[in-house]
Amino acid sequence: RCLAEGIAQIPGLSIDLARMQTNIIYFDLVSDRITADVFMKQLGQKGIKLLRTGPSRFRMVTHYGIHSEDIDATLMCLGKVVRES
Repeated sequence: RCLAEGIAQIPGLSIDLARMQTNIIYFDLVSDRITADVFMKQLGQKGIKLLRTGPSRFRMVTHYGIHSEDIDATLMCLGKVVRES
C-alpha cells in the first residue's frame, strides 16, 4: 500500500488507490514529458523492474523481501525519472 500511496503523490503518474487491494500495483504514466519506452528503460537502468501492460500502463509487485527502504528508493527513482525527462 505504501508504494501505491507514494505513486499517487508523483505528478505525471496516476493510480486508482481504491482498486489497490494486494501487493500488485497498476498505474499509468500520464506525463507528456516522457514516453513509456524511455520511462521503462530509465527505470531498468536503475534496477527497478516493472511490466508494461498497456500503452502507458505499468504493473509493479512487492513481496516479502521488499522493505520500506526499498519502496522509498523506488519512489524517489520514479519521481526523478518523470521529473527530469
